[in-house]
Amino acid sequence: MDGTTVVGVVIPSDVRPGQYRAGVYTPSTSWFGDVPVTGTKWICVQQGIEILVDKPQAGTEDFLSPQDALTAITRNRVL
Repeated sequence: MDGTTVVGVVIPSDVRPGQYRAGVYTPSTSWFGDVPVTGTKWICVQQGIEILVDKPQAGTEDFLSPQDALTAITRNRVL
């Protein structure tokens, strides 16, 4: 790995201001230009355990900083 592969995305939560969502790209991620349109898995925290889910939902907006979200991406990366 040369460090140039983008493996995920951090976005601000639309329901919890000041918190963030973390998504990881998968081999099935399809792209429109440089925007992923399908295949992103979102990191969801349920009862203290991180799982990957298909859509942003309750539990995916719990990261308190972009760095927390990036750390979760590192733990859950697929690519």
